[in-house]
Amino acid sequence: MTAVYWLRFFFLNYLWLGLVIILGTVVVDSAIVVKGFLFRVLVQTATAIGIAVVVASIFSFAAGTSRFIEKVRGLLQDIVVSHEFLGNLDRHSKERALKLLLRPTSAEANIYANIEDYYDAFVSEALQVSSRCVRGSLVADCHARFDRKQDKVAVDTIMSYQLYPTTRGYDKLTVGFKGEKELSQCTNIMVSSREKIYFELKGNDIPTLKTVDRDGDKYRLTDVDLQKCQGAARLDVEGRTTEYGNERWMVLTFQLLGPTDGFRFELSCDDTVEIAEHAIFIIGRGYSVEEAHGRSLRINCRQWVSAGNGIAVLIAKK
Repeated sequence: MTAVYWLRFFFLNYLWLGLVIILGTVVVDSAIVVKGFLFRVLVQTATAIGIAVVVASIFSFAAGTSRFIEKVRGLLQDIVVSHEFLGNLDRHSKERALKLLLRPTSAEANIYANIEDYYDAFVSEALQVSSRCVRGSLVADCHARFDRKQDKVAVDTIMSYQLYPTTRGYDKLTVGFKGEKELSQCTNIMVSSREKIYFELKGNDIPTLKTVDRDGDKYRLTDVDLQKCQGAARLDVEGRTTEYGNERWMVLTFQLLGPTDGFRFELSCDDTVEIAEHAIFIIGRGYSVEEAHGRSLRINCRQWVSAGNGIAVLIAKK
């Protein structure tokens, strides 16, 4: 028996039952002349029950029609995909909703069962952006030279970018170098906004770099507290560093530590060194490259880039 049959069966039977109850109460009420309080209560209650049964049977029948179901489904879909509904979800609910939407198809799951883990990791990584301070308009201006005093290849870098807070405010600012190069140092850190300069650290005022393990690599890093900058809509950060290689060559690594809305990397060399080779590790984003016979290199990316992407340049003494 089909669902339509049962709906009609329910509708017809309960509809007649409700009508019988209503008509029965009308007949009884008309037949009895002397009516007490209890009698009136029973008659009114029975009438209300009859009306409720009739209304319920009508709505039950309407709910079973395809047009009614499609109308309700359309309304629910409009609510669920609306910007207001999705925008007001908390982070955990958004993650669950995205994981439900970005599930692999049955055909994809049959090819490789663990493909769902890739989708889940993609969603989790995307939602982590809101929990990190993001950077924009990042510029790394590097100049390579041979330091005769240290007898090593060196690179002086001025890095500037705009820093935006999370909903919790600004996290500590991490600066430093990849590797354990003891001579490499931060020489200046300045944090400002459009209204004022919050602070500028030079020389010994900069916290000491400490060697740490991160993702299987060694780094020399330090954290700069931004507590006095809380409340600013945007910070302008500028850092100056000097990084050293060895007597003959140096591998300069430029790696993004967080989500960044576009960057420009520029490297120039004086007459004592040259660019021997370079490698670009930017996944899934467009960028342009300009180079001039080992003397200069310019890489420009105008799209969002995830943490971990970057550039490696081999600089050699002439």
